[in-house]
Amino acid sequence: MPTIYASGTLAKKLYINLQEPTGRFPAAGHFQADNLVVRCGKTHIMSKASMVEWVKECVADPNNPEIDVFLLDHWTGFLDHELFNSALPDGVEIEIINIPAGTTGIVQPLDLYFFCPVKAMIKRIHAYVITQSIDFTIFKRDHILMVISQVYWTICSPVFTEFLKYCWFRGGYLDTHPLPFETPNQFSLNPANCSIGCKTCGEDGLIKCAYCYEVICFDCFFVKLHRCA
Repeated sequence: MPTIYASGTLAKKLYINLQEPTGRFPAAGHFQADNLVVRCGKTHIMSKASMVEWVKECVADPNNPEIDVFLLDHWTGFLDHELFNSALPDGVEIEIINIPAGTTGIVQPLDLYFFCPVKAMIKRIHAYVITQSIDFTIFKRDHILMVISQVYWTICSPVFTEFLKYCWFRGGYLDTHPLPFETPNQFSLNPANCSIGCKTCGEDGLIKCAYCYEVICFDCFFVKLHRCA
């Protein structure tokens, strides 16, 4: 569950709740990254308990921008403002505004623009893996988390500030139209990248890093976890 700010940034950590048959991760554990908080249950649907953990781990992170007002969906857990604020550090309280029931698709910034381009980016990455017969199981737990971690890290780049602001502008929350921007697919996954050798190993490139602006191949970026910043 991402947290998006009207300033055009994302929370440092992304909360993920995976569905596991037993409600537990296997003894071997799972892939971990510094920008993911990964939990599981017998269902992927969040509970009030997981909401509290999300607030503590992601919302209350001191590295995030300061929050004055928090816009949340009309969900039972989010309607419990007292519980939400109880998960914040002592002395901190956030004003919460809940989106009216049934209006998520027309006023929720993430639904208005964020999710569609991000899902499109992940789909294009999966398509590349399949068409190039890469030894990478796209529906394996750890591989899912690797891709999500790297995609989220990418979109946290200042390159996408205006893209993130547009999510708010589209809902009428910002008066000024963001500057022209490229979507994650347009910037990072331009087909021309495939004709450029990977900066790290020289193999066929796939993705343009949103931090160093170099073209990186699938293996170096998603398996070896390219992090230049």
